[in-house]
Amino acid sequence: MKLDLELLDVAKVVNFLDELSMKGLKGINRTKITRHLANTLQEESDNEKALRKEFKEDKERLEKELEEFYTQKVTVDESKFVVPLKMIKAKMKEITAEDSDFELKGNESLAATILYEAFALDEEAENE
Repeated sequence: MKLDLELLDVAKVVNFLDELSMKGLKGINRTKITRHLANTLQEESDNEKALRKEFKEDKERLEKELEEFYTQKVTVDESKFVVPLKMIKAKMKEITAEDSDFELKGNESLAATILYEAFALDEEAENE
């Protein structure tokens, strides 16, 4: 199991997961994922600054480089995060189930959609 996110979507997902109510061990495992993603964002922020500096004289090239940069995939895989990924996937299944009372508003809805698709929950629902 893995979670693939476009770099541009990572902050939305981190914010969503941080606000998602999960208690005990589930909350701890969620935090492992959000910390990992937040650290990745910090590293990539430094890389973005380097790109902006390198291409500051060539705006057209900078635009192309940044477009490619933001569509890069950030992968969280099971090598370190198998349990946290399973817990987040289960929570996403729970809150997106047809009988769920969970309300998604604004950016929450976008982040939930990103996670729903990243975990291929739509495919699982079709197969059930």
